[in-house]
Order: sequence, then C-alpha cells, then structure tokens
Amino acid sequence: YILYIQAYLTRGIIMYNVIDLTTLTINAIGIKFCEGRYKQLYGNGTLNARYQVNEAYLLAKAMHPVYLGSFIIKIFSACIAYAYIFLPNNVDVKIHALIETVYFLVHAFNCAFSSTYLMMKHKSLRRAVRKMYRRKKRNQRKESLSIVAYTKEECSVTYFNMLDSSWQ
Repeated sequence: YILYIQAYLTRGIIMYNVIDLTTLTINAIGIKFCEGRYKQLYGNGTLNARYQVNEAYLLAKAMHPVYLGSFIIKIFSACIAYAYIFLPNNVDVKIHALIETVYFLVHAFNCAFSSTYLMMKHKSLRRAVRKMYRRKKRNQRKESLSIVAYTKEECSVTYFNMLDSSWQ
C-alpha cells in the first residue's frame, strides 16, 4: 500500500512478480536439497532425522504445484494492477470500483485455491482435515442423541438378565 500511495505502482507490481518467481525458484531448490539430504541420511541417519527431512521434502513437493497455480492466478492480479497504470486519471469511479472488486475476488479465489489444493496434495494435512471433520460430525451426532440415565441397580439387573439369556 505504501508503494500505491507514493505512486510507485509499476515498481510495486514488478516487485510482486519478482517475489513470486523467487518463491517458485527457492521451493524448487528446497525440493532438490531435501531429496538429496534424505538419500544421504537413508543409510546412516537416525530415524527421527530421516523422518524430518522426508516430511520437509513431502511438504515442499506438495507446495510446488500450489505455488505454481497461485502464480498463474496472480497473473490475472498483475494484469488488473497493470490496468491501473494505463487508465487515465479522469476515469469514472465505477470502473475503478469494478477493477478493485475483480482484484479482491481474484485474491480471495487464490487463497481458497491454495489452501484447498495443499490439503489435497499433502497426505498428513489431508489426514488431519479428515480427522477434524470426523470429530466434528461425531460431536454433532452425540449432541443429537438423547441421554437416558440409569441407576447402578438397573444396569446390574440388565447385565445379569442378558447373561442369563445367553446361557440358556
């Protein structure tokens, strides 16, 4: 926003694109490094060290298509931002409002896409999300069931009646 306020919009857009490209590059390097480190530790590293390196590798590998998809979606954001540069200053406010709305929607879609796709690609995250939803469903089901309180004597009588019927 500081860049926008100070009319450095072009520089801000270029920095935005450079940051995205740098993120993609660093993630690709991280994938290669973790893969090599895991192979190096495979025979002579501790189980914990191998697990941590493998987990970092799997996360970086799952993040790469997320970064790539996010980068492609952000191209639309950059196009919208470049539209600000080429629009004359006397353009109607409605056009600016429309551009801002589309810009916001693209970013909201990017956030939703990134988090959803990452949860789909990474096995541990996918398992945690499923566990969370199962727990939520189970809690909702428990709330809907009516609970009947029995005394200890009633439980004992029921138990022994069932035991008697199974012996006969």
